[in-house]
Amino acid sequence: CLRKYEIISKGDFGARIHLLGNLFIECTFWQGDEEFPPDFVFTFCKGLKKVLPTEDIVVATSTVVFDILHFMK
Repeated sequence: CLRKYEIISKGDFGARIHLLGNLFIECTFWQGDEEFPPDFVFTFCKGLKKVLPTEDIVVATSTVVFDILHFMK
């Protein structure tokens, strides 16, 4: 089940995915063209590192990726 999210104006498709409280990860996707390949970028809110250790941020990002992959099937 995909977490609570909102569409944002970044790239060809962007979403802000809420983790807990005011903490979020932004996902930005670019489709690519003749010059540039497709790209997918994660941007983390500033407060995330203050609340979670790096290992937990990796786990949170992994669960978001798995949610996205599951949603795309």
